[in-house]
Amino acid sequence: MSAVILLITFLLFFMPVSVTARLFFDKARKKLYFGVYLYSALRVIGGSIEPQKTKAIVRIGKKKKEAEYKNLLENKMDLNLFYGFTFTEISILTETGSEKDKFAPMIAALIGNVFGSVALSVVKTLDPALKAYCGAEIREGEDLFKVNANVGILVNFALVTILLIKMILEKMINGKRKSQ
Repeated sequence: MSAVILLITFLLFFMPVSVTARLFFDKARKKLYFGVYLYSALRVIGGSIEPQKTKAIVRIGKKKKEAEYKNLLENKMDLNLFYGFTFTEISILTETGSEKDKFAPMIAALIGNVFGSVALSVVKTLDPALKAYCGAEIREGEDLFKVNANVGILVNFALVTILLIKMILEKMINGKRKSQ
């Protein structure tokens, strides 16, 4: 039995794990909904972000936290964190519509589709194995603007663990340098 547990632990730690991030923005509700799934089925985390004038309200499960925009801008993101992640899928679908103007949704869909297609073709040139999709739906008689996005990533937990240890050590070293 312990050999089976050791084998499962080894496989989870060293084999790539498929992680899918799903994003959904609804202009009418003024919210960005998100979810992170393992193997596209097992939900790990989910919630919503509601932008305000000076802050964003972040809800994860039943917990609610306010994040000031100025604090978010001060924290610079380390792109080395994405080293070792393999993007497998990027798909974007926009839904637009208007009750009054019939041409505005078509123009918005066209602009979104052109920019999305150009961006995805550049990304696809860098990684030909990547599944990329960009599309638009136009609805008549409805005022709406929605964006659906899916991002698929292969993650190796051993690499993530090494990156976290590296980040912790760098923070400790920088803290000691500042105190001296």
